[in-house]
Amino acid sequence: MKIGSRSARGSVSFEAILNAAERQFLAHGFERTRVEDIARAANVSVGTVYLHFENKDGVYAAVILRGQDIMLTEYIYPAIDLDLPPWQRIEQWCHAYMQFFEDHEPRARIMALQAYGEHTSGAPAAMHDALRENITHFNDRWVALFVDAAEAGQLSDADPVAASRFVWSSVYGICLTNLRHTFLQFDYAELRKVLDAGMQLMGVEDPRSKRFRRKPS
Repeated sequence: MKIGSRSARGSVSFEAILNAAERQFLAHGFERTRVEDIARAANVSVGTVYLHFENKDGVYAAVILRGQDIMLTEYIYPAIDLDLPPWQRIEQWCHAYMQFFEDHEPRARIMALQAYGEHTSGAPAAMHDALRENITHFNDRWVALFVDAAEAGQLSDADPVAASRFVWSSVYGICLTNLRHTFLQFDYAELRKVLDAGMQLMGVEDPRSKRFRRKPS
């Protein structure tokens, strides 16, 4: 099962197919979206889709992996690599994560559906392996950041690993709840108030410090 040919990645038709597929999957769901629909929306032939991808499952996998790559490389890692004390980098990560959901809401919705297991029945094992590898790499860096915070005296007596999981799952849950449950939805200004309140509860002295913003490309 191929998740996009390496030689085609970054090409105009490859990106057009992924952009169209995101829209189609979000509007019609995985099961009701056909390769023909994706090709028509991307203004390419069906043959071009199959040239780049083995089938619809491969297109879907590439959509999910591209979203994760954008989230990690353009938002998450730049935030935690800032030249700041550990806890302040944790705070910046929280805002960067929410910034991704704000900047890429349709893409985030597709990723949220995958996270809930709604579109994974036919997804290739290679997608799950790649997602797992990326998240494991992030988690290693994330836990190390909390260990640094503990050594700097910024975590009180909290266990670094447990604290890292709590913060990650809390912010992730805030974003997914907002995407999933319409009756609980806030605009992003309100969501940031929720995040600020949570950071205050966790001991951040100034939750309204300069927040992460991705540099314009």
